[in-house]
Amino acid sequence: MGIARVVSGTTAAQAILLLGSLVVARLVSPESFGLFASVSAGAIILGSIVSLRLELAIAVPSRRGEAVDIMTVALIFSIVLSFIAGLGALAYPAISGSDWYPKSIVLLLAYGVLIAATMGATSAMTQMALRDRRYSLVATRVAVQALVTVTAQVTLSAWVPGAPSLLAGLLTGQVAGIFLLRGVFEGDVKIPSKKQIRDLLVQYRRFPLISAPSAVVNTMGLQTAVILGGILWGSAAAGWLGMTQRVLAGPVTVVGNAIGQVFIGEFGNLMRCRDPELYRQFLRVSAILASTGAILASTVFVLAPHVAGVVLGDDYREVGTFSQALALGIAGQVLAGPLSVVLPMLGRQSWQAIWDVTRLGSVVGGLLSVASVGGGVTTAMWWLGGINFTMYVLLWIASCIAVRRACRSFLYPGDPVTVVDEMRRDA
Repeated sequence: MGIARVVSGTTAAQAILLLGSLVVARLVSPESFGLFASVSAGAIILGSIVSLRLELAIAVPSRRGEAVDIMTVALIFSIVLSFIAGLGALAYPAISGSDWYPKSIVLLLAYGVLIAATMGATSAMTQMALRDRRYSLVATRVAVQALVTVTAQVTLSAWVPGAPSLLAGLLTGQVAGIFLLRGVFEGDVKIPSKKQIRDLLVQYRRFPLISAPSAVVNTMGLQTAVILGGILWGSAAAGWLGMTQRVLAGPVTVVGNAIGQVFIGEFGNLMRCRDPELYRQFLRVSAILASTGAILASTVFVLAPHVAGVVLGDDYREVGTFSQALALGIAGQVLAGPLSVVLPMLGRQSWQAIWDVTRLGSVVGGLLSVASVGGGVTTAMWWLGGINFTMYVLLWIASCIAVRRACRSFLYPGDPVTVVDEMRRDA
């Protein structure tokens, strides 16, 4: 039932975003969309670390009050660290001795910082809702946030086309999502004391020390292609790739993240109960994701080149070719992406970190290699699709091994491998 609710919400959200993309493509040029994609990519990278990845620890404690404290601390850091990052970016010209930013750049930086802060807050509050199995709330948040985002982006772009309008719409949607999730705070909201914050950071130190840097590298692996593509092949290339990612995010999110979000809640419950059923649950979800990913990738590979130009316009015809090139990577992402959360939950943050660094190096190295031999952006996309598929298969294998070892520790307690055991021991 939980999967059905979240899938319905994310399906509606992605349908709204897809329809919105069709309208935005008619209002905004690939160059302007490339600037929006680059700034939002930077915001997503920052948003992945401002909460110190403490949201992943929300599923761990058995007591709900402690989980609420973790969420509150994550919200505090999301605001504070985003503000510090913004001040650092604004102070850079004074420190480096370069010319001050034009007003347009200052505006883009402000949007980027605010979007990062709201993303960190939304992530923490969503994890709290999932822990409470409030799947209807999560589904509603996803759908309404998408509707508000698209409405704001289309309205503002029709008035003043450009990257600032798209960023303002994205920020508006994030704020709407936070408002809808306010129900995760039951009763009076209590800010933890300095001692409580310090104790939580010490107890769950693996998340800020290992998971947070790993999350930055992981997100950079996803977003660097847009930024680097714009640098190597121009802003139009960044716009095409940004639009491609936005369109492909629909099916990937519906069948991947929707199932994965429910899996996190069920997995956390089984882990706290030390239930060996954990491994069989992992394999069942893997089978569903693998078959669905294969169908999606095949569909995109066959139809995308013929459909993109018709629905998005001639300026975005390259989106069809890009989608075809990245189709193989979609299959791997649908399979491994939602399940990889088991690595930090089971204390395997170092495994995730190794994979993140390897993937980032492969993406950057692949794109730079293609550019160095005079290859075009289309060739680079085919390389990127192959790299993504290979890396996601390796990520699934690592996740499978981690879950299997955890289940063995449930049957043989002398082999402590779970993050719960290690935290209790450290405490």
